[in-house]
Amino acid sequence: MLNQTRDALTDLRLDVTNYVNKKLAETVDDLKFFRNLIIIIFVVLLLQISLVLTFYVIRPLKKSFNQVISIAESIAKGDFSTLK
Repeated sequence: MLNQTRDALTDLRLDVTNYVNKKLAETVDDLKFFRNLIIIIFVVLLLQISLVLTFYVIRPLKKSFNQVISIAESIAKGDFSTLK
């Protein structure tokens, strides 16, 4: 009886080990998929944020800088009428 119990426990241990290893591999695959999904979502969000910044922050600043540059260039030429 002792040998049968020992063999049964050994089989049980091997079955549990195989089951855990199988589930662990599935879990690792799922985690890799979610990691890749999060990276893709993050990249898309970064692109959207950069587009928003370009249209609502950088373009108005560029327009203002261009106005300042044109005023500075006209003053450099001696035309002070642009100053108000």
